[in-house]
Amino acid sequence: QWFPASARDHHGAVGRYFEAAAAIVAVSIVTGVVMTVRAQRRAEQRFLQVRKLANTFLFDFDAQIRDIAGTTQARELLVKTALEYLDSLAQDARGDATLEDEIATAYVRVGDVLGGLGIANLGKRNESNNAYEKAIKIREQRAQGKPTGSRERLDLAYAHGRILGIQPNDQLMQICLGDARAFVAAYPDVEAGYETLIDLLSKQSRREYRRSRMKPAIAAAREIIEIATARRRQFPGDPADVALAGGYTLLANPLSFTGQLEESRDILMRSIDLREQLLAKSPANATWKRALITEHVSLARVFWAFGAFHLERPVECRDHLIRALALAEELFARDPKNVLAEGDVYAVSSALTDVLAGTDPPAAERHAVRAFNAAAAALARSPNTSNEKANFADALTLGVITKYRNNPAEAIAVLERVLAIRWENANKRPEQAGLKYAILHYYRLYASFLIKAGRRSDAARAFAEGEKIAKLIDPDQTSLVYVAIAAMFYNDLAAFSGSCGAHGKEAAVWRSLAVRKVALSFVMPRLAASEKRAAACKR
Repeated sequence: QWFPASARDHHGAVGRYFEAAAAIVAVSIVTGVVMTVRAQRRAEQRFLQVRKLANTFLFDFDAQIRDIAGTTQARELLVKTALEYLDSLAQDARGDATLEDEIATAYVRVGDVLGGLGIANLGKRNESNNAYEKAIKIREQRAQGKPTGSRERLDLAYAHGRILGIQPNDQLMQICLGDARAFVAAYPDVEAGYETLIDLLSKQSRREYRRSRMKPAIAAAREIIEIATARRRQFPGDPADVALAGGYTLLANPLSFTGQLEESRDILMRSIDLREQLLAKSPANATWKRALITEHVSLARVFWAFGAFHLERPVECRDHLIRALALAEELFARDPKNVLAEGDVYAVSSALTDVLAGTDPPAAERHAVRAFNAAAAALARSPNTSNEKANFADALTLGVITKYRNNPAEAIAVLERVLAIRWENANKRPEQAGLKYAILHYYRLYASFLIKAGRRSDAARAFAEGEKIAKLIDPDQTSLVYVAIAAMFYNDLAAFSGSCGAHGKEAAVWRSLAVRKVALSFVMPRLAASEKRAAACKR
């Protein structure tokens, strides 16, 4: 023991000092760790609470009120609030796949309520598209490097589908359809695959229908019915029934435009029956009521429609339209901010104007005014939308056949405005040949009022412009309704000019439809009459 006692004592004191200091540091570290863990747990708890609240808004509350009339504006507040909550979490949760999915879903929901196609919405189309694009961006990041048919690519296809309904892209649509079909084949026990595939095919069928390409529109609709039937077997319930009814509707419309009136009628009656069963279980469901409106209008047009094939049963047409109008007015009164409800009022009112114009002019004029007000409001809200411009032009035309039916000068001025709008739309969308072919109907009406006004030289020029369109209509490439309109046009031309050539052209067009066995109950009497006129003219 060569250390002196005093040194040993000093050393012991220093050791005890360091031991005490170490203990204090240890306690501080432990306390700091405990405090940090507690703070982290509180932060995590706060994170989870906010996330749960956002998802309650997004999934639970929105689902509860989505189908209730009058809730469109409230839904906008709900989904936007949910999105604000989720956005506030996003910066602290990068790489959290579940949270990213929730945020992408929120953007889709926001887009739907702002301006979703075929969904109760506020008509804010630009804001809607912006929300969809944000969802797509997130889904693209999640799907990067994933194989065809993966869940990530299915989710991306669903998000793309929201835009594809408004901004068509044929190549992208085929990619999305490929992913959805592959997912359904690989995971037949996951309902989301069926839902996404049906949604995409619905947009595809509507797109082809608008382009007057009836064969692919019918093919897509038949595939929807097949997929929806498989879904119904795998997942019986209301969503599957709704999807099947939607497939029936999408099939019926192009069938009627190709003259397959009886099949179209039978399919629509089947769909109406299915939708009535759904509503019996949930009478307040506004979404299902709105679908029933569409069904009644479609069936009404099969029974009777101005300037198209029909079964020549105007009374049944009127009855279905009256049922549809009651539903449309109920939904619009409850939810005046919902532009879809406003559009339904327009569609039903315009159809009633057509069917009543010849039998009840005062009632027809009242419906024409209602249709015009709805179309004008929609155009004021979306002044650059082709569909809204077309509806406004048609609403003006309703005024021609009601308010101005005995005032040729006013009717001519209105129809010149209608023709200008229609040509503008047709020139902007040359891929939709039907937009140009439909103008033939307006030239017929325009020429008839020019004749009433004694302006025969102007009427001759109108017929000449119309004949340029009639010559373009190929029954193998477009809706056969336009072929029928061409026949009616030649009938008017023949009556105006007394031309045997025009009589012959009318008969030839009706004959082309008869050869195809199109709407024979409608076509055959007209063919016989036109052939009789042509034969008499030659004598």
